[in-house]
Amino acid sequence: MSARKRAPESGRRLIDSFLGLHNQLVKLCPWQPVGTKANVRQASAKRDFPKLLGLLPLEVQVPVQALFSMPLPPSGGKAGGGGAPPPALLVPSSPTIAGLQDEVLLMTSLQRPKKITFVGSDGGLYPFLAKPKDDLRKDYRLMDFAGVLNALMARDPAARRRSIALRTYAVLPLADDCGILQWVDNLVAFKSACEEVYTAEKLYNRRQTPTQIRKLYDGFQGTRKADLLASVLSTLPPRMHKWLLARFPEPGAWLAARLGFTRTAAAWSMVGHVLGMGDRHGENIMIDATTGDIMHVDFGCLFDRGLTLEVPEMVPFRLTQNVADGCGVSGVEGGFRRAAEFTLQVLRTNRGALMTCAETFLADPLVEWTKQHRGAGQELDNPMAKDALATIEGRLSGTLLGVASIPTSQALSVEGQVARLISEAVDHENLGRMYIWWMPWF
Repeated sequence: MSARKRAPESGRRLIDSFLGLHNQLVKLCPWQPVGTKANVRQASAKRDFPKLLGLLPLEVQVPVQALFSMPLPPSGGKAGGGGAPPPALLVPSSPTIAGLQDEVLLMTSLQRPKKITFVGSDGGLYPFLAKPKDDLRKDYRLMDFAGVLNALMARDPAARRRSIALRTYAVLPLADDCGILQWVDNLVAFKSACEEVYTAEKLYNRRQTPTQIRKLYDGFQGTRKADLLASVLSTLPPRMHKWLLARFPEPGAWLAARLGFTRTAAAWSMVGHVLGMGDRHGENIMIDATTGDIMHVDFGCLFDRGLTLEVPEMVPFRLTQNVADGCGVSGVEGGFRRAAEFTLQVLRTNRGALMTCAETFLADPLVEWTKQHRGAGQELDNPMAKDALATIEGRLSGTLLGVASIPTSQALSVEGQVARLISEAVDHENLGRMYIWWMPWF
């Protein structure tokens, strides 16, 4: 509050606006209807959140992704000097929050997050997802890391020529157990896309097929899980190419979508491996139905947490039959492999900048780390955070191999590391040992 006291009157009003908005959003996130309204799918901002509406309009900018992305200076450019900064380095402008639409949608998932829509001072509508009971600081840091990487890839000629980038969105943690995320339209879950095309060909029934697969898993007596997976795959051949053809029937649009699918899948795979991103089941991977680009969501399983699950994860990223099928007739060869190599090369070349970005995990540990080491001294001595950073650095240098981070005395080349990771990701024995509802057959 000392900053508020030192600020001029206009600054104090702005700080009060931020605090008031923050407090009301923290109350909105966990709100649930009670009594006879417990199962409703829609709430009213006027009826249920009058204090939030009473604050509006505010001189607070709508927290869109552009406000969280700062372009890097041109490669080889000199810092300092007089005059105005280049246009690319100016802080982007954004409309302020003028209002809130009355309709608030309650999602059907377990925590029942809410979709709210801010009305901007420019008249535009800006939807967000208010998410309770979830620490979004990991999501925020992942988006921050992805934003830095996107800026670095924009400076790399090979990556820029292929438009390799990670699709990002705004994440705003409000507390250690809630926050808001920018809503992205036109997304289809990877699992839903697979089910759509299989159902159309009468190869899959959303109610019966999972039960049948469960019985196969429960009754399997062999030791090679690759045989178990093969029995499932024999009934569900790869079909993602047909989904892309149906969504993008015009040849030029189809080619652009297939390239976008391939390159974004490869880029996310490399970044996901470096950061130990697990839980990549079919509902945490989204496809943009207008561009074909892949986008990942829900980053609660970072830093190799997937290795500590009851059924440990065995693959570095999701590269199942339908991911490979969406990359075209060459599968993982060609476009996917080259995009993965370009991404990993940028990661390695800019290891110092990316490690600086990742070191924020030491200064502001995650909730589960803080709880386990509370009272154990300074936060900077947190061993779990240091181990995570050491693993990231080892993967960036090519001295820690595969999902298990096996140390090696001689660093692999970029091509060698990508080949090793792809080999692990497509191995049927590894996929067969994944948790059943990770759905390796998709």
